[in-house]
Amino acid sequence: MNIMNMSQLAELGEAQQKDLKKKVYTDGEYITLVPREEYKYKISLDRVDSTEKILAWILHLSEKNWMTTAMMARLVKIACKENGVKIQWS
Repeated sequence: MNIMNMSQLAELGEAQQKDLKKKVYTDGEYITLVPREEYKYKISLDRVDSTEKILAWILHLSEKNWMTTAMMARLVKIACKENGVKIQWS
């Protein structure tokens, strides 16, 4: 068994975040999801500009076999930030 030290664990986390930023990003008009290099899925920011619309997209995308929870979380964060949507956590 290979045990990582804290530095290695931090490097792994940074690498995963860098990869995630390539898989889910915005150009200011669209949020682009890239599950595979040859495939891009674009969502116009006006289609995720409310909590109801974001939830609808979460339900829709959760049916995709390529969607990951990390990609979903980044999508929600970008949609909220770009559209000024506040999600109240209880």
